Amino acid sequence: MALVSSRIILSSYLSGQQQVYISSGLGGHGKKLRFFTVFTTTERQPFTDLQREIVTREFTFQLEQADVVIEKFDTKDNYFTIQLLFTFDKDAKSILDAAVNECNQYGNFLDTKYLFTNVKVLNDREIENLLAKR
Repeated sequence: MALVSSRIILSSYLSGQQQVYISSGLGGHGKKLRFFTVFTTTERQPFTDLQREIVTREFTFQLEQADVVIEKFDTKDNYFTIQLLFTFDKDAKSILDAAVNECNQYGNFLDTKYLFTNVKVLNDREIENLLAKR
């Protein structure tokens, strides 16, 4: 899966004032944009119970430290999804990479490539179709 960046940021001059418009299919809350992420295991093998615990603990810790709001965290057989709210001034890639790297300290079981989008929330079938193409 490839990393997907935010939508196009448009800048215009209205009423003599420069304004910035940010388009997001998932919307946001306050000064935070909503994003959807998908992380998979390497070789698409199922998570062990310990790996599930590590993923939940490390991602929750890393994201909370960065003031990222986790709205939904869902773990499946060989992937997990997180719906979250990021502020405009955060480096999302660095935060998510740090969480993946920390998990991989315990057995290198997460793929370092992941999906990060603010266009739409994918359902299980769409995710499984994406994974089948890899």
